[in-house]
Amino acid sequence: MKNLNTHLSKKAKSSIWTNRYFGYVILLFSLIPISSVIGQTTVFTDDFNRGAVVIPLGNGGTPSMTYTTATTSTGTGVLSTGAYSRSQQLSGSDYVANIVPANSTASQTAGRTFITAPLSTYSSPFVSTLSSNTGPITWTFNMRTNRTTALSGFAGSAYAAAVVLAATSSDFMTANGYAVVEAKGTTRNAISLVRFAGGLGATPTTIIGPSTDLATNNVNFFSVKVVYTPATNTWQLYVRDDASATVKGDPTTTATQVGSDMTDNTYTGSTMTHFGFFLNHSTLSAANITSNMGVFDDFKVTVNPVLTPSLSISSSTLTGFTYITGSGPSASQTYNLSGLNLTGYPGNIAVTGSANYEVSTDNFSFSSSVNVAYTSATLSSTPIYVRLKAGLGAANYDSETLGASGGGATASIVTCSGLVVNPPTTYTWQGADLGDWTVDANWTPTRTSPAINDILQFTDGTTKAITNVPTQTIAQMVVSNNTTVELQSSASAVLTIAGSTGVDFDVQSGSSLKIIQATNTIAISLNTGATGSVAGNITFTTAAHTLTSPDASGITFQSGSTFNEAAGCGNPFGTTNLNSVDFANGSRFIYQGGSNPFGATAPNSVVIWSTGSTFVHQSSGNPALANRTYANFELDQTGVNFGSASPVTMDNLTVISGNWGMNFRADFNIKGNVNVASGATLRFEPTSAGTVIFSGSSPQAFTNNGTFINGSFSTFSVTNASPLVFNNNSGAALSSSGSIAATLNNLGTLYPGGNAVVGTFDLTGSSINLGGTLSMDVTNLSTFDQVTASSASTLDVTGLALNVSQDPAFIPVDKDSVILITATSGTVTGPVASYTLPSGWYLVYSPNRISMKFDLATTLSEKKKDRWIAVSGKDVILKSDLDQPFMVNLITGQTVKTGVLRSENQRITLSNGLYIVSVGNQKMKVVIK
Repeated sequence: MKNLNTHLSKKAKSSIWTNRYFGYVILLFSLIPISSVIGQTTVFTDDFNRGAVVIPLGNGGTPSMTYTTATTSTGTGVLSTGAYSRSQQLSGSDYVANIVPANSTASQTAGRTFITAPLSTYSSPFVSTLSSNTGPITWTFNMRTNRTTALSGFAGSAYAAAVVLAATSSDFMTANGYAVVEAKGTTRNAISLVRFAGGLGATPTTIIGPSTDLATNNVNFFSVKVVYTPATNTWQLYVRDDASATVKGDPTTTATQVGSDMTDNTYTGSTMTHFGFFLNHSTLSAANITSNMGVFDDFKVTVNPVLTPSLSISSSTLTGFTYITGSGPSASQTYNLSGLNLTGYPGNIAVTGSANYEVSTDNFSFSSSVNVAYTSATLSSTPIYVRLKAGLGAANYDSETLGASGGGATASIVTCSGLVVNPPTTYTWQGADLGDWTVDANWTPTRTSPAINDILQFTDGTTKAITNVPTQTIAQMVVSNNTTVELQSSASAVLTIAGSTGVDFDVQSGSSLKIIQATNTIAISLNTGATGSVAGNITFTTAAHTLTSPDASGITFQSGSTFNEAAGCGNPFGTTNLNSVDFANGSRFIYQGGSNPFGATAPNSVVIWSTGSTFVHQSSGNPALANRTYANFELDQTGVNFGSASPVTMDNLTVISGNWGMNFRADFNIKGNVNVASGATLRFEPTSAGTVIFSGSSPQAFTNNGTFINGSFSTFSVTNASPLVFNNNSGAALSSSGSIAATLNNLGTLYPGGNAVVGTFDLTGSSINLGGTLSMDVTNLSTFDQVTASSASTLDVTGLALNVSQDPAFIPVDKDSVILITATSGTVTGPVASYTLPSGWYLVYSPNRISMKFDLATTLSEKKKDRWIAVSGKDVILKSDLDQPFMVNLITGQTVKTGVLRSENQRITLSNGLYIVSVGNQKMKVVIK
């Protein structure tokens, strides 16, 4: 039926804390500052526990940070050779970061030594522009100096220490930014939050401080926490004097706020690039370095992202709700509702219907609204069912919205569209040839009010073109009773088949549908649930007309059906709906041009080629081959060469006409039979190594009634456990400069020629392994078929089972000899494993051929009353009751032994071989193994 579109989005309102939760929050906030609420993410931390003293300070932390140390001399900016940073063990396995302006061998002039590292290493969700962060940023750390007198400040030759939270460059002597500094407050050292412009060498601007809670001792550790809230550009400073130079506290637990919240946005909108640690110092000698150091530890940065309550839906539109008047409600459709970071739990999300749509959570009880309970901040995916209410009149019910709200989230909306229609009407075409689709009187009954549930049929048994096909939605279309319909349009048109009861798009056996106009494409589009069946014929040509379905096997071409595609067509079944068109057993697709029917990128396909279907290639262009799978494939076009560097699979391959060259440079899998028709030529001639694999699961046959050429790069392989029959029929020609070794190695059977006419196997230049079964028919000596290889070819008969049959009407003459296998200028190698010959025939070997010879004597196995020969192991025992001459010859003719039996037994010991033993006029073949 008609597509009905639907949208869904979501609303939510703020949650209200219950008294119970409010009390818990008060307790929580009395213990920790507001910036430390649950959900914070650590973006960087470093405890400097490297496991050994490292000079300069080594890289580390999480994520691993790259540190750089710099030192300047007052007034000159020249890098000093005396200063360095290091990790120094405080106690046990606890290490701290140190800045030491001099060393044990070199003094240091007055200046600044600082450690820098890039903010880009911080992990998500930290943003280097401070005001762009999604929630408060918290810095925590320990800091101290070991100078016993109070620190005088950041002027040249003075003393002060700082932790740079964020700066606009790695040069802390020129950058802008924010820092926590340790310097003299009233009488002792204090901690202040400052911003600095043009470097820390100038006097920084105090944002918060100095602390009135002064250090009890100038060398004590301070635990420091700084919180910046981007939404308000508010800063907070928390400081604790840990009252020890050797024992430091956990800075994350620092709860004493210095001063009050202060607002500063001077640099919060600037891109910050670095953080680090800083020591301002006077001239130091090598002797007093241990009393003038900056010490820093347990540096950590967290971001508390603000988690926004949200509701999510799996679909914002639902369409296609429909029913016939008096039969409502419609079938239900569903979408999934879920939520994150919801507030006010436990609670309910209210889902509301609209004037004509109702909702349900169980697909049973429907109402105007339902509640979906949630017991935590997360609502798992929950199905919501929607349907069009019963009792509505025939009309469109479009763009009606369903709401979902609650949990502090913005409301979500789903838009629904549907339709109630009157009962369907069947209209039959009665117009003339070239009649107008849109003329009411061309249909019976008169089609004055087209509706989406109309059933249109063409049944008059004639051939007619129908013009002015519009863009329209109908329920069904039927072509039957040997009728041929050609559709034409005056503008591009989409004929949508919405579906009803039974087959919805139906071209019956004996009937045809054609869309062959060169302009104004026509698309026949089946809706979800609509079915298509083609038992007749369809033809598309000259423009990109389409027949599509969104459903798997939504359209089936039945046995006896044909689809014809000619030049100018696009992909006739579209490119997106995979496996939606099924060519069943007995159906045919005839390709004369246009884009390939697969549509989608290989190995995906819009079309299913079921076993027994046939693709007929009648185009001079290439078919789609790379990574494609066909059922039966017929070649019916003169002079075509095509190939693929990727695997191709077919069932039966038939060459009906033409001279076909196949350049398969990868595996060409054939699961059925190969047939080359008389007058046709099939050439397997890849330009590089390619393999033809016979991979069926039942016996396969390669039947050549025309010409077959196997190129020098082509190799046959048989993975089928059943026999491969290679039948080169009467008058057929076969030549191979490649390898067909595997063809006959797997229980294969080779019939080299026809019954009465010589079949020539020109295996020129090939290396042929005839291991397998070679079957020959002896009909008469003048037309006997043989396997022949020329041009120095090698025929390897290792493992060959040779079967020779004889026409009963053929009577051989004594001493007749027939060549079976020959290499005219090459060699025949390997032993025949076993053979079956007609009575009276035996094999004769020579270096370049295998023949069989007929000898009447071999048919005599007895003389008078006694057997005249017996074999025991390697001994031949000759018997006779008469004086008889005897002779033992090798099968090749060489004499081994001669003599006369004088009414007595004679024992002759022979080596392995095939012999002819003669006693008088009797002969017998003997095999010694």
